[in-house]
Amino acid sequence: MIPRLLTREKYKELHAEGLSDKHIADKVGVAAQTAHNMRHELELKSNRYNYVKVDLRKLTNNLIRIYFDDGLSDAEIADAIGGMNINALIKRRLKLGLRRK
Repeated sequence: MIPRLLTREKYKELHAEGLSDKHIADKVGVAAQTAHNMRHELELKSNRYNYVKVDLRKLTNNLIRIYFDDGLSDAEIADAIGGMNINALIKRRLKLGLRRK
């Protein structure tokens, strides 16, 4: 029997928000196994591996624009992005229409 600290309605609400069993359990104050059992009882899929989908190319392009506008050199931008190859950075920068004066 599942304790009523966690109602079916509350579980469904939190699950719909994308919370994992552990996060639901922490939020409501029950054991993670209790939340797990509730999910199985409701026949819902796990949210454990929900990841935010990010377009890394678009994100990198936006970072290049921001750093370029801030006046950083190509070497500084490459380092700030996480060690991007400088030649690849220059090629991408030029493709974005960002020209050095």
